[in-house]
Amino acid sequence: MCGLPRCGKTSISKVVFQKLSPHESLFLESGIKLETFTIVHNSLLRLKLVDFPGNLLLDDSLSLHPLDASVFSGPCVVVLVIDAQQEDAYTSSVAKARKVIEFACKRNPDVTFDVLLHKVDGAKFYTDGRKEEVKKAVEDKLTEEMSDKEKANISFHCTSIYDHTVFEAFSQVVQKLIPERPTLEKCLEAVSQNTRMEKVYLFDVVSKLYLAADKTNSELSWYELCADMVDVVIDIACIYGNGLEDNKDAGCEFQLHNNAVLVLKEVGHCLALVCVFKGDDACFDRQELLEHNVAVFKEALNKVCPVNLPKRGWR
Repeated sequence: MCGLPRCGKTSISKVVFQKLSPHESLFLESGIKLETFTIVHNSLLRLKLVDFPGNLLLDDSLSLHPLDASVFSGPCVVVLVIDAQQEDAYTSSVAKARKVIEFACKRNPDVTFDVLLHKVDGAKFYTDGRKEEVKKAVEDKLTEEMSDKEKANISFHCTSIYDHTVFEAFSQVVQKLIPERPTLEKCLEAVSQNTRMEKVYLFDVVSKLYLAADKTNSELSWYELCADMVDVVIDIACIYGNGLEDNKDAGCEFQLHNNAVLVLKEVGHCLALVCVFKGDDACFDRQELLEHNVAVFKEALNKVCPVNLPKRGWR
């Protein structure tokens, strides 16, 4: 992760992976040195997060010296954070982003990039249309900067730590680092079709990131509801139980006011399926069919990657 000073990248990493409250991030000091975090939640979510200090981008040489080769080697995603509230600094932010892209591509042609247009909250971004307008402006600027340079795979996201957008964006970032994702998506497609689900996600319950999902077109609101469900289940389990660590088949169901039903099923260490049933399909006369398909998915998941890590509970 990299960006100019005070762009919010350190807040993002701590809110997503270290459970820092968004309001507490206001008191974080600007990073002045490179920090590396190893994140191992389960057999699918295993990564190393490198947080580059903002002052690094202020150095025109942009040299990491002996570190550059190792940082960009192997499967790698570079997250570029741009402060959306500093519109007068878009030009300089985009110019620095171009330098990072060129620098990384020379060391690893297969590296991918995600640009987070961050802090899209407050009065400036009162509608989704305004957010999309700003995102398009930055995307057009960077595309123009890169027109005669390296061909790079770049995705753009509007994010804020005060809602689910940053988790949605980082879910897509992390998925690029999971080689088993295509297989998992096919398995989820089969589960969804066999049980007539509206949507199904495979969640890392620690970070609330979804590591795979079926390819049914769906609204972001389903992800938000499912992530909130994970939060509630974990909180209740830790307060009134043992973090679900003694139950291999832990799960629950939420009935919503619009007759939709959310179903959570544990499928591995810190991994859970969260399924959405909507309308007439929300009437549960097919519990056995759902249980059978979840069991088949768990068996497939064990074959794709071992999930029986030492249990510590969902905390």
